[in-house]
Amino acid sequence: MLYKWKKKLRKFHQNTDGSEVIEMVWTTMMLVCFIMIGLMLLTYVMQLTVVNTATKKVVREIEVTGQATQSTMNARFNEMLGSSDQLKDRSVSISNVSFMSGTNHIQLKHTFMVTGKCTYTVSLINPGNITGVSIDMPIVSRVSGMSEWYWGSGS
Repeated sequence: MLYKWKKKLRKFHQNTDGSEVIEMVWTTMMLVCFIMIGLMLLTYVMQLTVVNTATKKVVREIEVTGQATQSTMNARFNEMLGSSDQLKDRSVSISNVSFMSGTNHIQLKHTFMVTGKCTYTVSLINPGNITGVSIDMPIVSRVSGMSEWYWGSGS
């Protein structure tokens, strides 16, 4: 019986009738897959640009005002990102900063770093009301800045 199956498999493998059609179907499927992957990467890059721009706006606001509060940073960051359901777990933080004693003021020419983070959800399969298959991709943007505000030398 095993011999019969081997013989049928060998005969099927050696038969080349219609092989061009099968190759065309596989080639078309691969082309569609490459286009879909390209579009997913393009949307990821566009969302990365949006997060980077939002982080730059937060940095610019801190540079001009010379103050950094978590509420104003969150407000500016979320304002720039909008109400997208695909950008989840939004956070913005400031680091490498030396505040003036007891305040949230940053003295002239003192540098700081703002980090904006989000998670971008790429939906692979979304069949209507049923929970689909998706991939969560992290987006992190780090932008440094320098204060442009002189607070005086007293504090």
